[in-house]
Amino acid sequence: GQLVFSGPTIVSGHVKGDIAADGLLIVEAGAIVEGHVTGTAIVVKGTLMGTISASEIIEAFAGCRIEGRAYAPSMRVDGGATVLADLMIAPVRPADWGA
Repeated sequence: GQLVFSGPTIVSGHVKGDIAADGLLIVEAGAIVEGHVTGTAIVVKGTLMGTISASEIIEAFAGCRIEGRAYAPSMRVDGGATVLADLMIAPVRPADWGA
């Protein structure tokens, strides 16, 4: 399925499906998200697998796991975070990159 949120959103469980947030999206420690994820700022403390697209920043905290494809103008990765992804960190996402 698809979940659409307005404003800050915290995911604390297991979600299989797409998530679109027009604000801050936090994937809590212990949470698992599998699908296409979009948001303004995406903070990952748990596991995120799929295609991730942030209009401002992706933040990967220690202990998190990101797998798949990820785009953002900026990304911060803490020591102890695992990022196994095709990354596109650029001011503008090229149209042919796909998200």
